[in-house]
Amino acid sequence: MAVSPTTRYMSFLAISDFTALLLASLIAYKDVTDLFFTQLERISIYVSRIFQTFSHWNLALICVERFVSVRYPFQKSRLYTRRVTFLSVGAAFTVSLVPFPSSYLSDAYFNFIYTDLEAAVTILYNLIYIIIPGGLIIICTILTARHLRRNVRHRETIGTQSEQNSRRSVTMETQLTRLMFVTVVCFAVFTFPWAFIHI
Repeated sequence: MAVSPTTRYMSFLAISDFTALLLASLIAYKDVTDLFFTQLERISIYVSRIFQTFSHWNLALICVERFVSVRYPFQKSRLYTRRVTFLSVGAAFTVSLVPFPSSYLSDAYFNFIYTDLEAAVTILYNLIYIIIPGGLIIICTILTARHLRRNVRHRETIGTQSEQNSRRSVTMETQLTRLMFVTVVCFAVFTFPWAFIHI
């Protein structure tokens, strides 16, 4: 049985979330007011942030894939090959790496002496960490919900035999999309408030 793109993306999301949580737990004993971190603790913080960002992009990839599944169901198998899935995950991880080398070096060695550098790193970090993936998540979720409603109305107008033939496929797609919606709600509840405060 072939593994669906959603299953692959969810697997990478689970691995990324677990890695971010594991690394963050290494410095969880520190007092929030304690600004002194060892070099190893500092590296753990930044690698954890990379995987947090990677999780956001994985969630964005899931939302895009769900939209394609609902909007273009007959083209999905052609568009989402195994190679495309892994390439998109690799691209997401590469993008997740972008803001952190400069941020780490600035924080570790320059202590943000240069205000222009601080501003640039902060803008880049927020764009890649929350704004771009969050925008993709919101847009794709809204479009997916709209097309799902259209599909339900369309199925109500077609014959019983056609509906029975496609019921199993539609049920599976609906369940996966509901799972996506739950994940998106959790993402919004736990991420957006922090992002607004940080910005």
